[in-house]
Amino acid sequence: KTIIGFGRDETRQEIAKDVGFTHVYDTRLDEPIATVEKITGGEGIPLIFECSGSNVLQSIAIDCAARGGEVILIGNPQHSLKISQDSVNRILRRELRLVGSWSSKIRPENEWAEAMSYMASNQLEAGKIVTHTVPLSAASSIIEDMYFKRFGYSKVLFDPTHSE
Repeated sequence: KTIIGFGRDETRQEIAKDVGFTHVYDTRLDEPIATVEKITGGEGIPLIFECSGSNVLQSIAIDCAARGGEVILIGNPQHSLKISQDSVNRILRRELRLVGSWSSKIRPENEWAEAMSYMASNQLEAGKIVTHTVPLSAASSIIEDMYFKRFGYSKVLFDPTHSE
């Protein structure tokens, strides 16, 4: 199974490798479209999760999709999504599915319960993606630090029982 990840955050790149991504690239150093074409022999990727919300990376995700592929947009957009005529043509000619996904839902399936069941059976190791556990009292300053990217993180837990 080939799992390809692109990102510019070194902490998240290490986590991706740790949880089983077979290829991890830095978007500041590696050109995603050319890299995907090389890895897939020009076929593209059948299933893409775009998690950044970046307008540029959303368009790149569309351009990297395989014929009949699916691009799932998860990241909250930073700006309006502007899709080039070439990307729209790719969606049409390759018959791509573009899907939006909120981070979780309760009905009809309870994704929280499903995730908890995967964690309980060790099929999902959440500990690998949680990079920081901090006291709830530090939330205001930590959220500001996260916003301004003052430290590398993936997921941060605020624990009211955690002491400073």
